[in-house]
Amino acid sequence: MTFRDTVKRLRREKMLQATREDLARLGCDALQMKDVAAVASLSRTTLYGEYGSRNALIDAALSAAVDDLMPRLEAELSSEPTRTKILAAVELLAQGALERRGSYIRLPCCLRRVECPWRHWDRVELTISQALDGLPDAPGGDDTSFDTGLLPWFLRMVLVFAVDAKDAPRLDQTRVARIFGAILALSGK
Repeated sequence: MTFRDTVKRLRREKMLQATREDLARLGCDALQMKDVAAVASLSRTTLYGEYGSRNALIDAALSAAVDDLMPRLEAELSSEPTRTKILAAVELLAQGALERRGSYIRLPCCLRRVECPWRHWDRVELTISQALDGLPDAPGGDDTSFDTGLLPWFLRMVLVFAVDAKDAPRLDQTRVARIFGAILALSGK
């Protein structure tokens, strides 16, 4: 790798990190290229030259966030899935959604939306769904349990509530995992 390639890679990483910080601080709708440029100490022209549009920059930052998260999530669920491993993965997701500064895997604000533009959630949902499919039914499960295909949707709603809770008591990652554990139990898993 040449010096020029190294500089370009480091500049892109700086742009993506600044975008993730601004997404967490401002939200998707309020994010402006000038804010990202200021945080990254670059010009808007440089940002547009590298990504072409605000949406392309946001998508690249979200993709980088998922790329950081997925190895850890998959490591939690890699071997035989158990209820404990799934809840540890949920806690990891909650940690990423709720931490503000300094989190290695901080998830951007877009998770807060019910109609999330974060198309990369599908990767997270697929990983969780596959682990849930491998989970045996709980002994004594009854016919009142619901479709386990809804569990990733419930997880996302719990995370959305935890991130958006303004007047309600703040949920931490342990409480999010407990809530999801209760939903998991209701599903018969």
